[in-house]
Amino acid sequence: MFDQGIRAALGWRPSLTLHQALEWVVAWHRAVAAGQDAQAVTRAQIARYVEVSAVRELA
Repeated sequence: MFDQGIRAALGWRPSLTLHQALEWVVAWHRAVAAGQDAQAVTRAQIARYVEVSAVRELA
């Protein structure tokens, strides 16, 4: 498959599964709907993503 060829050539793999990514999207929307600051929630998720990505690269 074309997509897999590109992934293999670049050595890229996702840091989150589709299920995890969707959980994060839902969590973001729930937090903002509950009154949390959207920018703060976004920054927290970005920081968490960077941590998850770093751990995944070490594996």
